[in-house]
Amino acid sequence: MATITVTLDDKSVIDAFNRLQAVSRNMTPAMEAIAGVLKNWTTSNFVEQRGPTGKWAPLKRPGKKRGSNPQILSDTGHLRDSVVEQFGADFARIGTNKKYGPIHQFGGQISIAARSRSMFFKLHRDGTVGNRFVAREKAGFEQLNERAYTINIPPRPFLPFIGDRLQDGVEDEILETLRRHLGAALDGS
Repeated sequence: MATITVTLDDKSVIDAFNRLQAVSRNMTPAMEAIAGVLKNWTTSNFVEQRGPTGKWAPLKRPGKKRGSNPQILSDTGHLRDSVVEQFGADFARIGTNKKYGPIHQFGGQISIAARSRSMFFKLHRDGTVGNRFVAREKAGFEQLNERAYTINIPPRPFLPFIGDRLQDGVEDEILETLRRHLGAALDGS
């Protein structure tokens, strides 16, 4: 391994070099700022319903309670609010502790097993069974079994990266954050 020796005679250059060396030993403030950048991009993704792969797939069945302009992945806000940032001397990361976070970030299938469940239907006077659920006390017919089925969830990456690919614009903002951090050390601030 080759050794590089740098000899400086200019006091201001030596001071700047020493400040740069000192700040590079503890990158925690820079990593905290980078984690904040990642969190801000994530918050924007929820608002704009997009991520590193573009606009999120629309909901197949928005449902009556969601209204005419449903916010994808923000029905209750639990997923959005669960995104936390972590940082240290040599890392910055964000993530969620919600079990359903990965299925929304990466997509996939959810298999629902067959099960027994009481569903109540109105029994008409002519003996036919209605096709709408009713309360138990209004029911004349009870069905007990439900078949197995699969739900396909399309990927809707809310974190500003997918695999090792950052969302457009994130890398530039991270680099600018590092420049500001290191530049402050060179300026003596």
